[in-house]
Amino acid sequence: MNKMIRLSTKLKQERVKRSITQETLANYLNISKTTISKWENDLLYPDITMLPMLARFFNISVDELLNYNDSISNEEMKQLNGILNNTITDSSYEDYLNLAQIYFIDYSNEFEFLNNLLGILTNNIIYATDNPQYQESIYLALEIIKT
Repeated sequence: MNKMIRLSTKLKQERVKRSITQETLANYLNISKTTISKWENDLLYPDITMLPMLARFFNISVDELLNYNDSISNEEMKQLNGILNNTITDSSYEDYLNLAQIYFIDYSNEFEFLNNLLGILTNNIIYATDNPQYQESIYLALEIIKT
């Protein structure tokens, strides 16, 4: 759903971008080269206490290392809207409504996205196949408005 780069990929990208070997990074962190390899192959995750050291080594923030961004891009918003619209046409209204609820929870701080979600929800309420689905849709719309 989200196009976030995995930590394993980010670690390898940063290391390769700087032409640093796994061994050099391992020596800096006082761990084995095998551990670095496992991190980069998504077989193992660094201990949380290692994240600041990794970020410092690559001269980036921990947020950047973890690919954290406190807001979604327009491209991501379009992608999420597309997935939601495809769900209503390719699946059941129940699946669509469940996904809309998940999006509401996951992106509750994204005003612009919630505004789009509200529009999609109100446009597609005509596809509710029974009264409980209709009521759930209205409830979700009201929750979005209250946010």
